[in-house]
Amino acid sequence: MKILLKACVLLVLLQASLHAKDGLNIDPSVSDEDLYAAIFNNIPASEPLRGTLTKFRAQGGADVSGTLDRLSWQLEVLCLSYPENMELHAYTGWIFFMRRKYSKSYAYLEKACLELNSLRCNDWCRLAVVEGMQNPQSPKQWQYFEKALGFNPNDYNTVFLRGLAFLRAGEYQKALDDFNRGIEINDNVGIHALRGFAYCGLGSVPQAIEDFEKYLAVFPNAPQPLLFKALAACYWQNEQYTRSLETLKKGETLFPENPDFSLMSYVIYLPYQNAKECQNSIDRSVKIAPDDPKVQLFDALWEAYNGNSAPGLKILPRLEAQADEGFISHSFVDLLWKELALQFYDQTARHFQSPEFSKEDAGRFLKKLEAIREEMKPFANYKTVFQTMDCDEVFSLFM
Repeated sequence: MKILLKACVLLVLLQASLHAKDGLNIDPSVSDEDLYAAIFNNIPASEPLRGTLTKFRAQGGADVSGTLDRLSWQLEVLCLSYPENMELHAYTGWIFFMRRKYSKSYAYLEKACLELNSLRCNDWCRLAVVEGMQNPQSPKQWQYFEKALGFNPNDYNTVFLRGLAFLRAGEYQKALDDFNRGIEINDNVGIHALRGFAYCGLGSVPQAIEDFEKYLAVFPNAPQPLLFKALAACYWQNEQYTRSLETLKKGETLFPENPDFSLMSYVIYLPYQNAKECQNSIDRSVKIAPDDPKVQLFDALWEAYNGNSAPGLKILPRLEAQADEGFISHSFVDLLWKELALQFYDQTARHFQSPEFSKEDAGRFLKKLEAIREEMKPFANYKTVFQTMDCDEVFSLFM
């Protein structure tokens, strides 16, 4: 299940933003005047800035009617006037982070921490997060996290966010250690959901299921399709087939515009040669997203399974181009290549030799077809490419 973690960064960023809201200092128990004084160190700033900050807090930290844009612009002007004020630069960096302006965020946080010598855990933690978002392999992020924890080794946000960074970097045991530590500091179901992904990365599927279920027991309609897909895959790998299908069915209900749940159901039904449910799954996905390249690909795979290569041959060159442009994963498109090489090699070779392909394209496609044919030789007697893969391998393509 390790490949599941390749795309969990979306959930990671969502959870990170939720837990990092404490850093916005929108605690209603703190007065506007006290907050203003703490952030700006009693700078005699303009009244418009004071008004914007007050409005921003009144909105609960949400960006309504461009308040966040105005606030960041006013803060930038103020930073020019007070270049040595550490608190001001740190707060400006965080506001730009909220605007997803990561380069500017990093510049202000870097100055607050490295030039103005911030002694605050939150500032170094935020610098580490932005460093990791700009360069997930950067060793600096770990140095900055260590610096933050040096100021407060029990800071929940820092422990939690470093766990997320380890998760993104594929350091699953380190991520698990930080999530366990975070649970000791502040146990909540959100961190259990992410710990489930760390368990997936370590191959500890029962523990992953337990953490995912704990989260969904509190938030049964959680707005995170990735979580439901991961749980369905875990159930399947744990031989809980009925629960896997039930989870996918719920995903279809909660996310009616996402065809992945129907396509994953197709993958489950196919080994049992349940033609009716396979057809129903494909039909549902086509109804949801007829122009989705994944849906068109799986529709072609189903046709090929039933002896009809024409749809696959028709869309393969276009899908290959879309994969080159990043609209669909090459891993998905390779499923169709393998299916055609396995079941329709001669017909596919003749197709690429037809006049509709340039000499250059024909040569490129035929070369790839021959390479995939060699790869598929051990499976020459199989009826479909899915028989050559573990179910969780296929599921992981959707994560």
